[in-house]
Amino acid sequence: MSKIFSITLLVLFLLTACAPASETVATPTPVGFIAPSIEVVDKFYKTIDDAQMKEDLLVSWNMLTFEFQCSPKIAPNCDTSKFQDKWWQVEVAYKLYDCGDNVVIAEETHSPRGDALPSTSATPKFTLFKVVSTEDGLLIDNISSVQALEDDCVLVSQN
Repeated sequence: MSKIFSITLLVLFLLTACAPASETVATPTPVGFIAPSIEVVDKFYKTIDDAQMKEDLLVSWNMLTFEFQCSPKIAPNCDTSKFQDKWWQVEVAYKLYDCGDNVVIAEETHSPRGDALPSTSATPKFTLFKVVSTEDGLLIDNISSVQALEDDCVLVSQN
């Protein structure tokens, strides 16, 4: 009996030794994966377009870092009314390009809020968003106009 047991163990050992070693396989990036910085900018625009009243625009406002909210470019003296007045007038059709390192460029076209169809004659403009990680999560730390897309930017989202 012990001889059969020994032979069985030997066979199992040999089978195990002959089995191919497990390989570490890199997990590919899932199809449809969108970088978190793209999601932040997409949400910024969607909350602008979905706003039912000016106060709803404060959701987008709160996606900006405090330092950027209070910059003279966005809202001197941290006054939200300039931000609200600008975005309340328009809806935005946009394409988002991932430029790496939490940089997103939006190709945006504005149309008057409430128009049934976005204006196709409006010239698109390019806007660069810099997204940063804060203790409150990912926030937009800078928005600036750029003349064109950077070479390494990839189209990932379109609305």
